[in-house]
Amino acid sequence: MSKEYPSTMIIFSPNGGNEKIVFGTKKEMPKEIKKEKWVSTDAWRGFTEWELASGYVEIADGWITGFPDKSVERKVELADIFDKLINNELAPPCNVYWLFGITSNVFSSASKVFVEVGDEEAIEEWLQKIDGGIEGLKEMMS
Repeated sequence: MSKEYPSTMIIFSPNGGNEKIVFGTKKEMPKEIKKEKWVSTDAWRGFTEWELASGYVEIADGWITGFPDKSVERKVELADIFDKLINNELAPPCNVYWLFGITSNVFSSASKVFVEVGDEEAIEEWLQKIDGGIEGLKEMMS
């Protein structure tokens, strides 16, 4: 956790609204997150990882980029879904939580999408209509 590089969680709700929560300290951490940590992949590289609180289930985990292009086509599709959610052009059937955190790659962010336990079937049906269900979302974030 870092005040200098805080994580962000956006909650997309069925009514089309969204709420942005920025947290850089344990005190600011939303109730949906049990723990945040830095995972080192070597001496100078790594990424942010989160442990979800009880009552929440991960749908997809991976990375996003602010510069999607043809070399990472799946990221273009992911950016399109995010843009439609953030601009209220797309509304999920239940609350969808989308986390963003730092990585050692300045062009990428760690990312995790999760829902409340019990909402997995509804989110799968919704994602199937959009682009390949939960497996499709996992592929886009890989």
